[in-house]
Amino acid sequence: MKKILFINGSPRGNRSSSLGVAMYLSLFLNYDYEFINVNDSSNNNTVHLTPQADEAEPAFQSILEKIKTTDVIVWTFGVYLGYVPVKLQYLLDKLIAQQYYFKNKSAASIVTSINIFDNYALDKIRLVSENLGFSYVGEISAEANPQLGYLNEKNTETACQVLAKKINHAIEINFLPTPKYPDTYRRYISPVHFGNYFKLNKAKVEKRNNKSILVITGNKITKDAEALSIVEIVRNYSINKVELIEIEEYKISTCTGCLVCNSIIGHGCRFQKKDRFNEIIRKMEASDGIICIGHSSSGFVDVYLKTLMERAYGLFHRPFLNPKYGFVVITGGGIIGNDVACYVNDFFSRIGVKTIAHLGLDENNMTNIAETIHQYVNELDSAMAEKWEILPCYSHLALDAMLRNRIASLGMMLREDFLYYIQNKLFIFPNLIKTTFFFFLFTNNKIRNIIIKRRVKKVNQKRKARYKQIIQSGLVGKGKNLNAITGCPVKYN
Repeated sequence: MKKILFINGSPRGNRSSSLGVAMYLSLFLNYDYEFINVNDSSNNNTVHLTPQADEAEPAFQSILEKIKTTDVIVWTFGVYLGYVPVKLQYLLDKLIAQQYYFKNKSAASIVTSINIFDNYALDKIRLVSENLGFSYVGEISAEANPQLGYLNEKNTETACQVLAKKINHAIEINFLPTPKYPDTYRRYISPVHFGNYFKLNKAKVEKRNNKSILVITGNKITKDAEALSIVEIVRNYSINKVELIEIEEYKISTCTGCLVCNSIIGHGCRFQKKDRFNEIIRKMEASDGIICIGHSSSGFVDVYLKTLMERAYGLFHRPFLNPKYGFVVITGGGIIGNDVACYVNDFFSRIGVKTIAHLGLDENNMTNIAETIHQYVNELDSAMAEKWEILPCYSHLALDAMLRNRIASLGMMLREDFLYYIQNKLFIFPNLIKTTFFFFLFTNNKIRNIIIKRRVKKVNQKRKARYKQIIQSGLVGKGKNLNAITGCPVKYN
């Protein structure tokens, strides 16, 4: 029996907007389909994955068996800091690290976002899919928000019908499109592929300055020889004191998509008093320089550093660390390492770190790598002492403007952003007027809930009317839902 499996990676589970899009698309499938959530939840359609890529826990085995018995996988997720939510990356890491390869199967993607960074996320999920053996048949990138589900109603629904046709066609004739990415990338997207140790043969320097450098790694450096090498060079050759944070050791919780950071003042994460996330943020604020060492994993950065980035979402839209200096290095990434380093560098630049360099280590081109890292350390020491002026690139400025305008157009739900933008005069007229109105309107939770409830009711009424038209037109597919997922933001029947 032919089957389609929707793997929902949103931390919001059955309340996610991406699941809403997937449920609409499923109406037009001619083959049976099933949904599964990869994030912690109380429903029976959820698996509980661990971050250890080489661990094959029962939850992983369960979802693996479903993948083996399906014909098309549909990755379903909202874009979280430029890529899939970290719990979905747990799954991707495990599949790659444990060397699974799926022949004669296809994959597609359903992504929701505010239409920023979605192209990056889609490109990377295609890279991973094809290196797992899947043929990639298509994708949807829909604008959405948690209250209303997807926006641009008719365009999104038409796009769903088109992708459903592609999926039906791929199954019907066993069509396997030519891959965009060769499987030579597989080595460099593996979370368990680490490079070799290197060292600098020079005398250690004296700690004679009063500045401090915070080195942040995702993985523990004991399992990443390249990261260990970099940390040793920083410790031995910086004239400033150095502190190391290994995020894996801190065991911070993953983002749940609760959106608390959208509505309160401050760092705004509901877990900040329950784990050590806020401790890391305070150390970042207290330092003069920040060095980030990540590891290439599933086309992005390791799950531990990705978790920190997701939890810092409420800080992502403002440069709260300005004027600190730093640099970014990605280990194990080979031919895609520089691409990952560029993205992580953008993240740290956007939160205020003036980065002097970013680099992805390639084991095939390690000429003078120890000397290069040493030079970065010397430049960082000089930048902190002399307060270098480092100008952002044009693409960085353009993305900042896009983010400001997109957030403002949505009513500036991030209240701390609103205050920061006012204080630093970052608004672009006329969004300030519109945003000021929405900010004070949404300060009152009662009014806010009334407005959202009325809007959701109106949207649902229109969607139900269109659903009836689809039923009458005979366009509904023959496929059946093999499990009953409920609780989606928008219902269709």
